[in-house]
Amino acid sequence: MNLADIPDRTEIYIDANILLFSAFKHPKYGDVCKDFLLRMEGNACTSDFSLNEVFHKLMIAEISKMFVVRPKDVVTF
Repeated sequence: MNLADIPDRTEIYIDANILLFSAFKHPKYGDVCKDFLLRMEGNACTSDFSLNEVFHKLMIAEISKMFVVRPKDVVTF
């Protein structure tokens, strides 16, 4: 099943990867995930754990960009 096969406004759990592919504009899945998120608006749910992963990856990307270092070289505490 593809994301496009899921009916609009279906009650569904959204994992971190869907959010990350959309946020980082993944070349293959970014647009598909963004469209999916827009179609599920108001009916989807996620968890604190997934949101924590998304925020952490976004933070690493921002630090990497700001200090011109590779993401894997960013040290967080």
